[in-house]
Amino acid sequence: MVIASYGRGHLVGRAVRSALAQTHQNVEVVVSDDASPDDTLAVLAAITDPRLRVNAQPANVGVWENWTAALRMARGEYVVFLGDDDHLTPNFVECHLTAFRKHPRVDLVLCSIQDVLLDGQLLGRLPPPFLDGKEAGPMEFLRASLRPDFSGAGMFRRDLAARAWEDTRPDGIVADRGLILRSGLTHGIWAASCDECTYFKTIHSNRLSSRVVEVTRLLAEFYERMSSLAEPVNPAIASELLVCAAMERITLARHHAAANAMDLCRRELRRSSSLHPGCLIVWSQLAQAYLWPSRMVRTSKSQRG
Repeated sequence: MVIASYGRGHLVGRAVRSALAQTHQNVEVVVSDDASPDDTLAVLAAITDPRLRVNAQPANVGVWENWTAALRMARGEYVVFLGDDDHLTPNFVECHLTAFRKHPRVDLVLCSIQDVLLDGQLLGRLPPPFLDGKEAGPMEFLRASLRPDFSGAGMFRRDLAARAWEDTRPDGIVADRGLILRSGLTHGIWAASCDECTYFKTIHSNRLSSRVVEVTRLLAEFYERMSSLAEPVNPAIASELLVCAAMERITLARHHAAANAMDLCRRELRRSSSLHPGCLIVWSQLAQAYLWPSRMVRTSKSQRG
């Protein structure tokens, strides 16, 4: 289990304890702390379990370097990327290992995601992308990973994750999405699902803030770069990637509109139209941004709320 942490002393202990409380006891938990200004290191020091290894960055190196440090410390045959604010059901590892034994050629097993608020209130649930017990080949997996409701939580074979991670690094994308997309595009991986365990993803009140705008921008740029990889990519998939990039840029444009930054909004919509000129929704959004900007600001704000 690899965890990259920063400033989450009030949550990282829960993530670590859920990883250590697995019914399958043979686990290693690696936490890399990015020079947190709070009590994160003290919280980790209070957990006296020999299966926990902590890396303390001497200075803040950023999210990408911090995740990389955690992954490079991992020694297990399999690896799970666990958010420092998320947690797992106790049977998480056991269920995934059972799936790997049933499907020896798969490189990745995915499970369900349950959104949860900080107070413990349960929100929506994303089921695994494939039927339990079914293997998905490279094309099916890649197409599933492009869906907006794709559940990306699960367990990788570590050798594949390490190779794909280093390839993904220049793209600067958030860990799970970038790793999954790059793996599917360039490694042709097989995947399976297990639906008897859950990854609990904590939803923060500021999820629809500028932080999400940044992630949306990264995703849009990532999709654009992925469509022009040096490695051979199926033309239909490349086309779908550009569609995804266009949709991400519409999302980014609407966030700018909600913040009354209409110049930025129109710029992103123009980029979106160049990526996917045949999409009606792109042109309708662009026309609205020019002809009825006040309406776009109003509707975008209501969507964010």
